[in-house]
Amino acid sequence: MKPSPAHRTHNDQPRPTARLLAIVLAATMATGIAHAAARLVIRGDQILTPAGAPIQLRGFSWYEDAAPGDAARNVTLGANYVRLIIGWRESKTDVCKDPPNNWNDAYDSSAPDGLSPRRLAAIDSMIAQAGVHGLWVDLVIRGADCGFWNDPAMQDKFVDLWRALAKRYRNAPYIGSYEILSEPRPTPDRLDNAPVKALYARVIEAIRSVDPTTPIMIGPAPGYNPRNLEHVYMGNVPGLIYTANFYEPASYSFELKKGEGNGGYPGVYADNKSRNLACDYPGKGMASVRVDKTWMAGLVGCLTSFRETHHVPVLVDQVGVRGATPGAAAWTRDILDILDQQRISWAYWVYRRAYVRNAPYYDAGDFGILWQDAGGNWREKGDWGALLSSELRQGR
Repeated sequence: MKPSPAHRTHNDQPRPTARLLAIVLAATMATGIAHAAARLVIRGDQILTPAGAPIQLRGFSWYEDAAPGDAARNVTLGANYVRLIIGWRESKTDVCKDPPNNWNDAYDSSAPDGLSPRRLAAIDSMIAQAGVHGLWVDLVIRGADCGFWNDPAMQDKFVDLWRALAKRYRNAPYIGSYEILSEPRPTPDRLDNAPVKALYARVIEAIRSVDPTTPIMIGPAPGYNPRNLEHVYMGNVPGLIYTANFYEPASYSFELKKGEGNGGYPGVYADNKSRNLACDYPGKGMASVRVDKTWMAGLVGCLTSFRETHHVPVLVDQVGVRGATPGAAAWTRDILDILDQQRISWAYWVYRRAYVRNAPYYDAGDFGILWQDAGGNWREKGDWGALLSSELRQGR
């Protein structure tokens, strides 16, 4: 499918063919020549195209269930960016089996660099698909829990994994960034960013030993909370993009998951018990705040203030709400309008949502443009596709 002219002008590069991308990836791994492909550029608080034009990245998060045709469809909707997520020793219980049982976990202790060959092939395919259609790829590792924060040997494997990934993809077209660890939750103290920053420093050094150019993305504990960017600031380390989630407030965004119904958006909610986090904004830590576009703009001020103070780019790497939550469409329009007005790049959570047995909220009312029913069939939510397409195309 032919992408729109507006999308082409935002990327500033000729589109490679699938055959060319396959050749380039093979050459990368065979020769080790550094940076045949152009990269995004970090200059002050801006993200620039290789040609030097400011770019606001907008798009979706992909999991392993991304399918052929998704990149073309994302471009048609107006995206220029995709977050490609690699689950690695990912467990919601902090108890891991070897090999893990999770369908999306790429960890394989018997494989070189601890990465499953099956998952590596899938990652190669998705990167190639995105590149053919000019989508900038943020390569993300999610997980690394499973006792990770108290396991120096596993942290060493994690550092080695990132070195191997950067070496593998340093010549691949349209690699936009390496996102070291989505939503870090260090134990025993999830608010402690000291171990997070120490891990980031090691991984940045490893990546830069093989890839000196591709931007690197980092975010704060706990769980990429937008209130806590200051606690993960890395000083004068160049080439960084700082990121946070926006599911705000959690008492609204996750009410459907918890079987609750608090009255929708706009509405009155608690502010996430955030008094001990870094950023100040209207309503911080209050048990009862009026959540509307004004309140959300105040919280986004944590991002813009951090950006202005340190002269670094910020990006919201996950933003979304379950579609069946009352007021979800209005909430989505409001927050995406705010991010666009503030020139903050964003990725919507999520493009596809796979069926999960015994989780009744994973259905048409859940996150995503596409959802999978119990029979394995993928269904599209046309109304949400239209809503997000209008937001993706703002200002183009």
